[in-house]
Amino acid sequence: MFDLFSLVEAACLPGDSLTICFAADGSFDPGAVGILAAPHTHQHMMVAKERASQLPAAGKPDWPRLVASPGGHFEVVFTSPVSLAAIGCVRVPKAEYDRLWDMAFASFARKLGDAERALVHDFVQMRKGVVDGRIRLEIIA
Repeated sequence: MFDLFSLVEAACLPGDSLTICFAADGSFDPGAVGILAAPHTHQHMMVAKERASQLPAAGKPDWPRLVASPGGHFEVVFTSPVSLAAIGCVRVPKAEYDRLWDMAFASFARKLGDAERALVHDFVQMRKGVVDGRIRLEIIA
């Protein structure tokens, strides 16, 4: 399902990198990255460590919400190019999915900035992968 070779150069973080990797004064904190980041091969251990207190109360069907929910998520930062062939499943909170859908398909008249255009491009490519059956999409309520 995954092309693991293309995922070797990826760092997994237990939250939003723009929040957890910066000091209170706004400067980048490489020490935090060193402590918090895990390689892709150890993603499952990082998730288990971060959510250990929530696991006993959660039934197996609830586990995807422990990974991605409005209350928290994990982030993967790729340090080399990644293709859709390396992605087997995308989990996204419903509010974020709806926001990206609206940005991509409901706001044709609106001018998008560079960052929004990049998000829309990635979202549309992901949707094509879903429609083609190459990517499984899980929308987390």
